[in-house]
Amino acid sequence: MIRHRNLHGVPEVLCLRRRVILIENTHDRATRRCNLAHAIAHIDLAHKATSGILSKRQELAADLLAARRLIALSDLAQAAVWAESFEELARELDVDDRVLWVRYRHLHPSERGHLFRVLDAKILTA
Repeated sequence: MIRHRNLHGVPEVLCLRRRVILIENTHDRATRRCNLAHAIAHIDLAHKATSGILSKRQELAADLLAARRLIALSDLAQAAVWAESFEELARELDVDDRVLWVRYRHLHPSERGHLFRVLDAKILTA
């Protein structure tokens, strides 16, 4: 069950026992979408909190999975060709800046190569 609540700035709260995800309702749509993907990634990765807190490693793993699920390489390459700023690129992909940064920062070398080939081709034909 997914519910939107005022969590006073906390992005999301996950209760596996009750099978509930609470999403901060004061954030914009893209941020709520990213927070939900992050929470679902924790579930899919079977993360368990120690003393109610997830580790930095678990948080990064959830960020990476959410970013890969939300941003297909083909969509990233297509939008990167014309976007004039990082923020515009994030808006076009319907994600927040943090998720876009995680996706970009952790591109596999083959993905990075593909992205730069697409951008190079656009520059050469402009």
